[in-house]
Amino acid sequence: MAEQKNPYAAPSAPVADFHPPQDRGTFIKEGQVVPAGRGWDWWRRGFAIFRVAPWMWALIVLVLGGMFLVVGVVAGALSMAILRSPAGVFLVVGLAIIVMNIVYPIFTGGLMLAARAADEGDKPTVGHVFAGFSQAGGALAAVGVLLLVGYIVIAVIQFVLFGVGFPKPMAGNPATMVQQSVLASLVSLALSIPLVMGFWFASSLVVFNGLPAIDAIRSSFLGCLKNIVPFLIYGLVGLGVGLGLFLLLGVLTFATYGVAGILMIPLMFSIVPIILGSIYAAYRDIYTMRRS
Repeated sequence: MAEQKNPYAAPSAPVADFHPPQDRGTFIKEGQVVPAGRGWDWWRRGFAIFRVAPWMWALIVLVLGGMFLVVGVVAGALSMAILRSPAGVFLVVGLAIIVMNIVYPIFTGGLMLAARAADEGDKPTVGHVFAGFSQAGGALAAVGVLLLVGYIVIAVIQFVLFGVGFPKPMAGNPATMVQQSVLASLVSLALSIPLVMGFWFASSLVVFNGLPAIDAIRSSFLGCLKNIVPFLIYGLVGLGVGLGLFLLLGVLTFATYGVAGILMIPLMFSIVPIILGSIYAAYRDIYTMRRS
């Protein structure tokens, strides 16, 4: 017997695939101070985001790495085949590096969208790799341009300080050359840290909160500055785990006559998503106030 339907009932539709909207909290533009222990928690949550879909994350990393590799190979091949000169090779490869620096934040923005999807119970897809182009491609490209300008400024400062102005006898002195190299490295590190702080969350702030490039860089810098201690713990944990894995793989590779070196492949495909997940977790902690 056919099921009787109430003709006066409200229309209905299947909702089996419906996911209720997540509470993403209130945006804090300049960031907030979080407890020091969150530096460890960001790694833990990054691993949880990776664990949602490890095979899909591996495919995402493969696609992204493959694109950058193809661009590099094509640029090198074209420069050798068409220009046939060292200057031409330098020009084409340099242009390829510039383009990759500009589009890097666009891809990062898409990967942050993938991390949010995983954090909210959905699964990331390969389409997220390109999502930044449609989400906020212009602003993200502007972030890339400013990042490139920052690198150029650091290079110019290094050249002015260490590339000119040293007498030839001093430049030929090994001890002086070592001191100069160490000093140049320290200056580069000191200049790079603020640059990294300004761009650490910039892509996330653009795709999630619609900030212009300059505002996103400023907010990223302030958020990092307010949380020096959590980031110090975050860095120490990452350094410790990285050194531990490096030593372990070295011992295993030596003990198995190189066979264990194959473990580098799955390790590489897992580290990148975990780092991306940890960056998203830090963004959530620093820039959102959860509603009670």
